[in-house]
Amino acid sequence: MAKIYYGNGQCTIEGTGIRGVEIDYEGAIELTLTAGANFFVGANDKKIIIAPTGEGFLNNLFSYVGTFRITSVLVAGNNAEQVRCDVKKVMDYSELIKTNAEDLTTKSENLNAGYGYRGRITKTKVIGKNAAFVKPFISKNMRIRRRSRKLN
Repeated sequence: MAKIYYGNGQCTIEGTGIRGVEIDYEGAIELTLTAGANFFVGANDKKIIIAPTGEGFLNNLFSYVGTFRITSVLVAGNNAEQVRCDVKKVMDYSELIKTNAEDLTTKSENLNAGYGYRGRITKTKVIGKNAAFVKPFISKNMRIRRRSRKLN
């Protein structure tokens, strides 16, 4: 089983033998691949795909600026088999600390992070090598027309 953590401008994955990730999301972000030179990222305004171009496994996926909310995720293992994955939104690092609330040194009023990180982005953009913005396969205006045919 794998876990994806996202928030505070970072998206990472935890698990063994993870080779590829497909993320459906809402929002608009400017993303930079941090997975390494052996991985490629393709993204559009609804989906991010990170796939291998060489050897290695995924840990750090990408950093981002903007509003980002994961709606669903598919994860592929070493032999292209689907791996079960939980999504964990990290609002603040304090969520990862296993302690009592009384022991925290940060005021709870300052722990109110949302889905946005460092400003508002109007259109998704991919930055860096091994990265590309991919136009959506189906536009909002496309509709599938059904034709009824009479069978003899």
